[in-house]
Amino acid sequence: MSNDKSELPELINQKGAPKVQVPAMMRRRIILLYGSLSLMTIMGIMTIALVDSLGINKALYTWILFWVSMVLFAGLSVDLVRRSSQLKKKVEEAEGLLCWRCGYRLDSIAAQGQCPECGSEYDHANLKRLWQECGYIDRDKD
Repeated sequence: MSNDKSELPELINQKGAPKVQVPAMMRRRIILLYGSLSLMTIMGIMTIALVDSLGINKALYTWILFWVSMVLFAGLSVDLVRRSSQLKKKVEEAEGLLCWRCGYRLDSIAAQGQCPECGSEYDHANLKRLWQECGYIDRDKD
């Protein structure tokens, strides 16, 4: 595995401080969560402006939009927490040897190479370190 083409993220930024790592599969969930919240906010503002221009009682629609948005956001948040705890359990079972990009178990194959599922390069030592850095496995586990 060449270091030039390694798809594993670096743990130290340019200033020497540790970077906060988020696995790729969880990053998509976070983007979905905050993207949905942003979209709901924009749609709420547009709906309130439309209701106001039509001369309809704005207070009722504002409360309805608020509670619909809160229920959707809460549902997405619960899903994110549930999937994060499932991923933590999966990482612990595989002792940190999961593909950083797709979550494929790499504990039964070579110590370095390409993931059979997504094709990203991996190294067992780097994977364990990444999962430790983002808090999915304890630092004292090797």
